[in-house]
Amino acid sequence: MKNDLHLAYRTTQNFPLHISSYDSVKAHIADEVRLISMLPGEWPKVRGRDIVRQQYTEENTYSIGKHTVQHVKFNESELNSSGRLIDGKYFFTDAVLNHSMDLEMIFTPFADLDVIPMVRREWSWDYPSSNPFWYTLVPTGTTEYKGVEKYHHILGYETLGIHCLADLLAYSYKFRWNAVDEQFEAITDPHEISRRIRKPWMQFLVQWRYGEAPGTEADLSKLVSFLLTKVSLTADEEKAVSNIKSRIVTLDDLKRVNGRHAILNQILEAYHSDFLLDVGAKFEDDPLFAIY
Repeated sequence: MKNDLHLAYRTTQNFPLHISSYDSVKAHIADEVRLISMLPGEWPKVRGRDIVRQQYTEENTYSIGKHTVQHVKFNESELNSSGRLIDGKYFFTDAVLNHSMDLEMIFTPFADLDVIPMVRREWSWDYPSSNPFWYTLVPTGTTEYKGVEKYHHILGYETLGIHCLADLLAYSYKFRWNAVDEQFEAITDPHEISRRIRKPWMQFLVQWRYGEAPGTEADLSKLVSFLLTKVSLTADEEKAVSNIKSRIVTLDDLKRVNGRHAILNQILEAYHSDFLLDVGAKFEDDPLFAIY
């Protein structure tokens, strides 16, 4: 998952790695890379381009059922990751697999095992994890399951064509948390799915092009001070905000703040675009990823 240990940019979410960078999204939309699963502390992160360009050495090959498993080691100087690449599209580091169930179970259809998946909530509440060790498989019909922590139901994966844990991990961004019922539910609106795929790049662009704390907080502070001069306050209110209101905010200050917001508006408009970003789409036509 994408988190602050990735070091590329700060994030308030744990985004799946295969949608966390420009080239990874491009490979994912082309269905060249479906999943990248690594421990949060593993660094540097494998990216979609590393897999697409086959920048690895194959150390062994074997099969599990109809799936081809390559034991690979990435050979770029800055990468030190080794793991299993299944069907050329799903990558799990050895460290991840040391903490999870067997690959056979990850790729076997739920129906064949007569099980359903359940998941613990990671520290990102919005996205279920794309790492297998946060999941468990329980007998079909199980209503509640608790290990060390409580596991939650995942509803609607069949409607998305997901039938095994590997694809549930790959498309974990297509599920949202329902706080009332304490379960993850499938997203079927293609526009919302597009925004979920865009969200990591949107957050990066906001930080890179628009700014982040403390810069954005300074902008808001200036606006608050300025707007306080435009409203009528009681004597007690005036005293309570006197030091905030006394800050001098010039016209040039406001113009600079407004200029930065033009950039933010451009990014958010592209983020909310009606363009459908899903497997098979022309990635280069997406308005958000055109902001590079």
